[in-house]
Amino acid sequence: MVTGNYDSLNLAFYDELGRYFSGSPYENLYISYMKRHERIALNMVDVVKENPGG
Repeated sequence: MVTGNYDSLNLAFYDELGRYFSGSPYENLYISYMKRHERIALNMVDVVKENPGG
């Protein structure tokens, strides 16, 4: 069953990670994670658009 708990947990984790890494030598690592997640999400949207259900 999909409840959204996993997504909420991931969002909270990455929000906290961003705060923790902000201003540190690891800030660019966090930024690369966010860019990666955005690319994955956009790819998922493309797959859905290219394969409409019916």
